[in-house]
Amino acid sequence: MRQLFCLEGNTALTDQFSLAQVNNYLWRRQGFDWEHPGPQDAIFGIYAASPTCYLSHLVRDPKFRFESLDEEITQMRSIVRRRAMRYAIFLIPVEHLPSVYQATKEQALAGEYKIHKLAGLSDDGYIELSAAVENALGDSTMGIRQINLALPNKFNEFRDTLQYVVRFMCAEGRLVRAKVKGDWKGNQYEYARTSVWLPDVNLASITPAQGRVNLARLYLDSYGPATQEDFKWWSGLKTDQVISALAGLEDELITVIVEGQEYLLLEKHRDVLADTPDDPPDGLHLLPLLDAYLMAYRSRDRFLPREHYDTIYDKSGNGTYTIFEDGRACGVWDLIDENNQITLKAAFFDRQADSRWEILKDWLDLLMSVTGVKKGRLVQCPLPLDLKF
Repeated sequence: MRQLFCLEGNTALTDQFSLAQVNNYLWRRQGFDWEHPGPQDAIFGIYAASPTCYLSHLVRDPKFRFESLDEEITQMRSIVRRRAMRYAIFLIPVEHLPSVYQATKEQALAGEYKIHKLAGLSDDGYIELSAAVENALGDSTMGIRQINLALPNKFNEFRDTLQYVVRFMCAEGRLVRAKVKGDWKGNQYEYARTSVWLPDVNLASITPAQGRVNLARLYLDSYGPATQEDFKWWSGLKTDQVISALAGLEDELITVIVEGQEYLLLEKHRDVLADTPDDPPDGLHLLPLLDAYLMAYRSRDRFLPREHYDTIYDKSGNGTYTIFEDGRACGVWDLIDENNQITLKAAFFDRQADSRWEILKDWLDLLMSVTGVKKGRLVQCPLPLDLKF
């Protein structure tokens, strides 16, 4: 029997909202309504790999500049990249790092342990090599190649498995991905010892149970109204862990009805939702691969026609580059940056209106501005558009 977390109360008095109103609220909450921007702290759970980490910020703030994220990570050290929910890599505000680490370390360690076992590394070999990695790093940051060069010759037989050791050390919380190498499309990292890069962070300051409660609060703060199943899918937690985490928020939660279905909402957001116009939101936006909003819910019916599900999501539920119009997915897009030219490709589910292409021209101009590329090209494509998953 499926376990459910339930709030006690009189359902006859439960607030009821239309899907259009909820989508409008979330459109603002996520920052997609540039005329009525939501609070920046609502943007939790942004995918950390490039270029999504930059494009997900840009779609929420047209004044965002790519270098500002790099400054937050490398100079202010207020954000780190870490594998967390569903073993994916996310941008985690340092203030929430202990909670996220404790809530999801079981997933991260299980995934990385499997990988380094497949690489043929024994437990004793890992213990010895990981200590050597920490010694080589000292107070500096290094990429995999630099760490390899700094290791004593006695570790020559382990050099091909070093990347798995470093990843497992990140999962353990001993190392952090401190810097990204290259431009806004780069995904090669330099690593640092956590105790050196973030000396004031104590990953053991809370328990795993407390971490899961805090993770549930962060999720519902950003993406509620949502269901238990939505949170379970997004977090990757086990059912009993999900129920326990939501129970820890019981005094902060209310149940709302959306199109006849019960959803959970943090009570502090009830009045803002109720005051949101009962109409679909306005605007056309380009959400990147694995955008936080695309990945926030197990059921995507709230913003995606079922007949187009396979156009947006792969078999694992990972979303591709998606065009949203008035709160609903309406097509797909792709971005190619080569030969000093940005090419924006787009395909819509239905007949394209000229006004859409005028807006896409504005998006192309914005992308050229933030990347510094002087030439741009907009290409109208039929479905299916060959996209990178």
